[in-house]
Amino acid sequence: MNFFKKFSFSYVFLGITIILFSTSFKNYENSLYITLLFLFIANFTCFATEYLLTKYFENKEKNSDKKKRAMYATFIMGQVAVTLIVFFAFKNIFPTMV
Repeated sequence: MNFFKKFSFSYVFLGITIILFSTSFKNYENSLYITLLFLFIANFTCFATEYLLTKYFENKEKNSDKKKRAMYATFIMGQVAVTLIVFFAFKNIFPTMV
Protein backbone atom coordinates (compact mmCIF):
# COMPACT_ATOMS: atom_id res chain seq x y z
CA MET A 1 0.00 0.00 0.00
CA ASN A 2 2.84 2.38 0.81
CA PHE A 3 4.22 1.97 -2.73
CA PHE A 4 0.91 3.08 -4.24
CA LYS A 5 0.60 5.96 -1.81
CA LYS A 6 4.17 7.11 -2.46
CA PHE A 7 3.57 7.50 -6.20
CA SER A 8 -0.04 8.66 -6.07
CA PHE A 9 0.41 11.57 -8.49
CA SER A 10 2.29 9.41 -10.98
CA TYR A 11 -0.54 6.89 -11.15
CA VAL A 12 -3.11 9.64 -11.66
CA PHE A 13 -0.85 11.19 -14.31
CA LEU A 14 -0.52 7.79 -16.03
CA GLY A 15 -4.29 7.49 -16.29
CA ILE A 16 -4.70 11.04 -17.54
CA THR A 17 -2.01 10.68 -20.21
CA ILE A 18 -3.50 7.41 -21.44
CA ILE A 19 -6.93 9.02 -21.73
CA LEU A 20 -5.73 12.24 -23.36
CA PHE A 21 -3.02 11.00 -25.70
CA SER A 22 -4.15 7.48 -26.67
CA THR A 23 -5.55 8.61 -30.02
CA SER A 24 -3.12 11.44 -30.77
CA PHE A 25 -0.93 9.42 -33.12
CA LYS A 26 -3.58 7.28 -34.85
CA ASN A 27 -2.82 8.69 -38.33
CA TYR A 28 0.87 7.88 -38.09
CA GLU A 29 2.67 4.85 -39.47
CA ASN A 30 3.31 2.43 -36.57
CA SER A 31 0.93 4.46 -34.44
CA LEU A 32 0.81 1.89 -31.64
CA TYR A 33 4.58 1.93 -31.20
CA ILE A 34 4.79 5.71 -31.31
CA THR A 35 1.97 6.04 -28.78
CA LEU A 36 3.53 3.50 -26.42
CA LEU A 37 6.94 5.17 -26.73
CA PHE A 38 5.43 8.57 -25.99
CA LEU A 39 3.52 7.24 -22.98
CA PHE A 40 6.63 5.47 -21.71
CA ILE A 41 8.81 8.58 -21.94
CA ALA A 42 6.21 10.91 -20.43
CA ASN A 43 5.34 8.61 -17.55
CA PHE A 44 8.89 7.43 -16.89
CA THR A 45 9.95 11.03 -16.33
CA CYS A 46 6.98 11.48 -14.00
CA PHE A 47 7.75 8.39 -11.91
CA ALA A 48 11.48 9.16 -11.80
CA THR A 49 10.94 12.76 -10.75
CA GLU A 50 8.43 11.82 -8.08
CA TYR A 51 10.81 9.14 -6.80
CA LEU A 52 13.60 11.71 -6.49
CA LEU A 53 11.23 14.16 -4.83
CA THR A 54 10.13 11.61 -2.21
CA LYS A 55 13.76 10.62 -1.58
CA TYR A 56 14.62 14.28 -1.07
CA PHE A 57 11.88 14.72 1.53
CA GLU A 58 12.72 11.45 3.30
CA ASN A 59 16.26 12.72 3.90
CA LYS A 60 15.07 16.15 5.03
CA GLU A 61 12.64 15.45 7.87
CA LYS A 62 12.75 19.05 9.10
CA ASN A 63 10.84 20.34 6.06
CA SER A 64 7.48 21.83 6.73
CA ASP A 65 4.29 20.77 4.99
CA LYS A 66 4.16 24.16 3.30
CA LYS A 67 7.50 23.57 1.62
CA LYS A 68 6.42 20.05 0.58
CA ARG A 69 3.25 21.38 -1.03
CA ALA A 70 5.21 24.06 -2.86
CA MET A 71 7.67 21.49 -4.19
CA TYR A 72 4.85 19.20 -5.32
CA ALA A 73 3.10 22.10 -7.07
CA THR A 74 6.34 22.91 -8.88
CA PHE A 75 6.73 19.23 -9.74
CA ILE A 76 3.23 19.05 -11.22
CA MET A 77 3.70 22.19 -13.32
CA GLY A 78 7.07 20.97 -14.52
CA GLN A 79 5.72 17.54 -15.42
CA VAL A 80 2.90 19.01 -17.46
CA ALA A 81 5.42 21.21 -19.30
CA VAL A 82 7.74 18.24 -19.98
CA THR A 83 4.83 16.17 -21.29
CA LEU A 84 3.74 18.93 -23.66
CA ILE A 85 7.29 19.43 -24.91
CA VAL A 86 7.65 15.69 -25.57
CA PHE A 87 4.25 15.63 -27.27
CA PHE A 88 5.07 18.47 -29.65
CA ALA A 89 8.48 16.96 -30.33
CA PHE A 90 6.81 13.68 -31.29
CA LYS A 91 4.30 15.51 -33.47
CA ASN A 92 7.12 17.23 -35.37
CA ILE A 93 9.56 14.31 -35.55
CA PHE A 94 7.29 11.56 -36.87
CA PRO A 95 5.67 12.41 -40.23
CA THR A 96 1.99 11.74 -40.81
CA MET A 97 0.80 8.97 -43.06
CA VAL A 98 -2.09 10.96 -44.52
